[in-house]
Amino acid sequence: MASGQFDRDAARRNDANYLNSLKDSPNTSYILVTARGEVAIKSDHVYGQAPHGGLTPPDLANMEAEQLLELNHAQVAQLPFSPQEPYYLGKYGEKSYLALRVEASSQQPEENCQYCFAPLRAVAGMLEPYQGELAAAAVALATWDKNTKFCERCGASLKLACAGWEKHCTACAHITYPRTDPAIIVAITDDAERLLLIHGATWQPGRYSVVAGFVEAGESLEAAVVREALEETGIKISQASYCSSQPWPFPRSLMFAFTARAGGQQEPKADMQEVGHAFWVSREEFTQLVLEGKVIVPGRASSGHALVRAWYGRELPQPR
Repeated sequence: MASGQFDRDAARRNDANYLNSLKDSPNTSYILVTARGEVAIKSDHVYGQAPHGGLTPPDLANMEAEQLLELNHAQVAQLPFSPQEPYYLGKYGEKSYLALRVEASSQQPEENCQYCFAPLRAVAGMLEPYQGELAAAAVALATWDKNTKFCERCGASLKLACAGWEKHCTACAHITYPRTDPAIIVAITDDAERLLLIHGATWQPGRYSVVAGFVEAGESLEAAVVREALEETGIKISQASYCSSQPWPFPRSLMFAFTARAGGQQEPKADMQEVGHAFWVSREEFTQLVLEGKVIVPGRASSGHALVRAWYGRELPQPR
């Protein structure tokens, strides 16, 4: 979801004539999203509503690549539901992309349409890189549009503007922009090159990842890394190094990935509020735990997966 492959074409978001010309252009593709983080894909699989579509780890591991459903203007006109005003996402190659928010994926397409709505978290790692990035932008806009109705200054209603990238107050003209919340995620290792794994207190049994949390007001990313590690696991770290960033529109985060070292003989202690279990694991132990189904690794589209894979040194194992 962070490929940087498509042109956001921000300069044309206020060009009404250009935007109108896109709607029925043969070079325009529409994608469908919901405010619940779902996208329409070409598939005959019926996904559930859980963050990972109701799929088990073996399901996700064995799934083949998916493709976003791309519709033309005539096909949009035949949809069995009424979408909202389109958002202009930008261009990829010769194509322009508009996103349409539909109210609910419960209105499934007709039986022979061969597409369905799927949670982006479940399928992002199986999309083409540019499609994952388009979908992330579309889901972020749809969620913000759905949940942001009133002016933060005066309380009056807001009107969508700038091709979906702004909202203008109908009373005081204040402009509201899509909000992004910064968060850190960090792979912490000890002097023996063991990785610190955590299990979130509200996560499904067996799911593990690395330390993560939101950046507080007035706090640097590096300070957030140190604080979150100490708060969640009692581990004091040093040598934090920035790796990469990734949009995570569930609902509106921007993840900043780090690695860090924990010196000495420190034993993690879960805070039992946000984290229910934390432990050090060697590569050999990690392999065995995953193969036995005792540890479920982060999804392929996540920064957590990338950090764990970088530590592991190769593709992550899959449960037997």
